Amino acid sequence: MGVNVRNFYKYLCTILILLLYSATLMASTTQIPRIHVYSDGSVTVELSYSSVIRNTIAKKALLQGELNIEDSYYDVLVNGSLGTDINCEQGFNCTYVEFSSNASSSVNVDYYELNTELNLRIWDDKGNALNTSITSMKYRLNTSSLVGSLRGAIEFYATGESKQLLGFLIAVNKPLIDQYLAMHNVTWIKVNSLTTTISDNKARVEFEVELNNVKLFERAGLNATLIKQYYEKTPSFSSRVLIYYDTLNMFFEAFIRIHGDVNEHIKYAIDAYNLTHMQLRELMHAASELMNTRIMESLPGAVNVGSILGLIKEFTDNFNILKSRGVLVLELSDEFLTLNVSTPRLIKRDSRSPGDTLLALYDIAAKAQRELKAETLLDTVVELVPEKGVKIALNGTEVQQVKIRDIPDLEVTSTQDLGSQLLQLIIVVSVLFVLVTAILIAYKHKRI
Repeated sequence: MGVNVRNFYKYLCTILILLLYSATLMASTTQIPRIHVYSDGSVTVELSYSSVIRNTIAKKALLQGELNIEDSYYDVLVNGSLGTDINCEQGFNCTYVEFSSNASSSVNVDYYELNTELNLRIWDDKGNALNTSITSMKYRLNTSSLVGSLRGAIEFYATGESKQLLGFLIAVNKPLIDQYLAMHNVTWIKVNSLTTTISDNKARVEFEVELNNVKLFERAGLNATLIKQYYEKTPSFSSRVLIYYDTLNMFFEAFIRIHGDVNEHIKYAIDAYNLTHMQLRELMHAASELMNTRIMESLPGAVNVGSILGLIKEFTDNFNILKSRGVLVLELSDEFLTLNVSTPRLIKRDSRSPGDTLLALYDIAAKAQRELKAETLLDTVVELVPEKGVKIALNGTEVQQVKIRDIPDLEVTSTQDLGSQLLQLIIVVSVLFVLVTAILIAYKHKRI
């Protein structure tokens, strides 16, 4: 059986199921959402939620996410931990897992390249261990022909019962794989080379595979021409992932840096989904035939997914995310769950004042109430936190809290706007005066 990998998945699934289904929510509270309003026309939104959860296997859990947006790239960082009451007796069902990976991609006119390195260690306290490493795996796709090549080397080190895997690798060879692919009529995968070297507790597999995406898409009923356009728009990125699991605890961290404009990438992701979501079933069916199993029985409900994507699309059509930072923190400690979210700075496209952005937020909320059947969403009370110099009034009276439905009636003014514009004008005029004076003096001296 090798390293007790089944126990790892069994415990992981058990944790997730118990977290999702066996928790009993008690006395939940939601703090009034805050909307910070800035004189440049942008806003940030803060949300806080807390509740008591009973009868859950997790005693401590933490999930943190950050979105840091810069001028030419943006970073996504997610890390978390989970502590449980699952006991691991020495010599019985104690499984340990360490995983790390690094990946990066690049895009040019003709090619898309993806480079990956990973290390996976699984062991127990009975002397069973399996170490797997890919030092360099490269996928190179010709974006014109949509033919890609995947090449690399995988190294294995096994002890105890896990050495059975090495025996299995001996039987895996190019003729066997070719026969399997032909049997299932898989014409879009071609194994160019496959060599396996085994010595004592170690094995090394070197491979090169050709992937014909045109044949794959045709078999799945996808439009290869449109898919090609999205491959060409795929942004370059770099990432790393770290995971540790020891039956009692789990820790993970994932980081990705994506080059380009986050606003354009959100649009790209929505368009890509709209392009393929009607054809995902065919693609899953083609992959299922290869693995002789049923990957998924059904896709998510079209109504809910479509409504949510419609709201996201409306957001991207009307808002820009500015250079800023967004944060999400979800924490469970001693049956007390808290959630805190702070968005990056958002601004309505072509906004002339903070009031324009607030009105656009109201429009999104009104549509969400209709599409998602959230009957009382517009009656939600929000706290307005204006930046210094910004004033927010309702019916002539400054307000700090209003219902979302009252936002269209707000009067938002910025006392800094006129002052800052006047200051800029004075500076510009002063600079021009100095330049003109210097030119006249220089010209006069030249004539003398």
